[in-house]
Amino acid sequence: MRLQNTIIILFVSFIALPSTLQAQEGCNAPGCHDKLFKKTVLHDPFTDDCESCHEANGNEHPETAGNEFSLTAESPDLCYECHDAQNTMENIHPPVDDGECLSCHSPHSSDEQGLLLETENGNICLECHDLELSEFVHHPVKDNKCTSCHNPHQSPNASLLEKQSPDLCLSCHHDQKKEMDEETVHAAFEEDCLNCHQPHSSVVSKLLIKGVPDLCNECHELDMSAENLHPPAEDGECLSCHRPHSSQQPDLFVSNACTECHELEKTGKYAHLPVEEGNCAGCHEPHASANSLFLKAEGPQLCFSCHNKEKQNTTLPNIHPPFEEDCTACHQPHYSNNKQLLKNSGSELCMECHEAETVGDSTRTVHGALRKELPCKSCHTAHASDKEALLIAKQPELCLTCHKEEITFKDRQIVNIGNILQTAESVHPPVEDDDCTACHQLHSETYPFLLTDAFPKSNYARINSEESYALCFNCHDSEIILKKETTSATEFRNGKLNLHFLHVNREKSRSCSNCHDAHGAAQESLIAEKVHFGNWFMPVHYKKTDNGGSCLTGCHEEKFYKR
Repeated sequence: MRLQNTIIILFVSFIALPSTLQAQEGCNAPGCHDKLFKKTVLHDPFTDDCESCHEANGNEHPETAGNEFSLTAESPDLCYECHDAQNTMENIHPPVDDGECLSCHSPHSSDEQGLLLETENGNICLECHDLELSEFVHHPVKDNKCTSCHNPHQSPNASLLEKQSPDLCLSCHHDQKKEMDEETVHAAFEEDCLNCHQPHSSVVSKLLIKGVPDLCNECHELDMSAENLHPPAEDGECLSCHRPHSSQQPDLFVSNACTECHELEKTGKYAHLPVEEGNCAGCHEPHASANSLFLKAEGPQLCFSCHNKEKQNTTLPNIHPPFEEDCTACHQPHYSNNKQLLKNSGSELCMECHEAETVGDSTRTVHGALRKELPCKSCHTAHASDKEALLIAKQPELCLTCHKEEITFKDRQIVNIGNILQTAESVHPPVEDDDCTACHQLHSETYPFLLTDAFPKSNYARINSEESYALCFNCHDSEIILKKETTSATEFRNGKLNLHFLHVNREKSRSCSNCHDAHGAAQESLIAEKVHFGNWFMPVHYKKTDNGGSCLTGCHEEKFYKR
């Protein structure tokens, strides 16, 4: 390069002009320097006035072999008389820094833009920079336009770049610039295009540093030792599912990436939220998983990653087995025609596992709660509870959520039990002990009123035997009605005469409910103030004394007894 500069300086000396001649008057005369004037780009001082740069030294031109003229100043000072100095920034091109302007530029004319020296390969940069080009070449390099990206003199950026990446690249790649505004932007793209691309040439298409998936694996460490591998990941086809720069989807997913291969038919009007949002990766691993269906976790643990309230229920003492083992035993993972993505509606889902009594059998008494839209949920929680049988509340609190008002169904009327208990002087021990199931079945029963054993349905019992009152005798001694005379079976006696026996053991037997309320009563011994008798509420007035008492009802006058 030093030799080249010397040759150019000598050449300049040979073409020096007489101090009295303008360039256009003598220098371009035939046989002199006319070839220089035929170039595409001419240096302004060269065409205007040779004396801008050259001065005579007294020798006759052209007799003294080019020693007739000298430069008015040495390079680069001569150049800086017109051109601003190009050595003020952090990164300076070495020829500029060394003041060697003529290493790259012709002082008079050139067929290259910027008066660059003409070279055999058509690119002055390659005279110093050994650039080995591969199969795929960046267009500015292919077109010998190095200055599209690099400043030839100085720059605040490394490698004399005009701008820092990615701004430099986006000044040409307009489609990629738009991608910067999408919801999710690849960090490598946002930081520096050279993280993935070669700036000049590459053996890989798109000027990539490496082919996919090797390039992706430089940053993304995928454990491909898992039992279940997603075919695109296994085959290294990252771009089948992901966009390289940005995406409107999380994790740089291609729009509808999963449905391109997996045909998920909408089979219900209710959709799981991740499905509705197109977020398959919320539940499935996109690359590899130790679990079937590429699930992120096994069983309920997957669901608990979103359903935090349900996760807290796992600490309760009573847990529904499917809730503990597999949520999909009851719920659909994608779509369902039932609320809460249930696999079946109403009690039908529960009946798939729980072989309960047939609620449609006309011979049975059915709990009214089972006629609701979601019958089982009226009393039970589907997941876990601190109550037995997964009940949502303790008895009788649970029962009184409905039985706090009068209930009429067909020809039956059930009194307001909650109101009775609020004013009760005496309460039946099972109710007091929070155990309604001591007498009642929860779902359906062959006995009336959902009773768990035999008891007369009406005010009178046709069969006067122990079997007729089997329900009562689960707790009470049968002698209370079967023994005519006693001094111990009951306090309701006149002397030794058992007054219970008197009422029950007769042709037209009186039921216990003619006098007693099975839940609670305002009078002692569960004796009701009024009892349902046909369409009439019959009054009952009872008085207790230290050694007996009296009873006045709608069916007889006041009668007294004494033990």
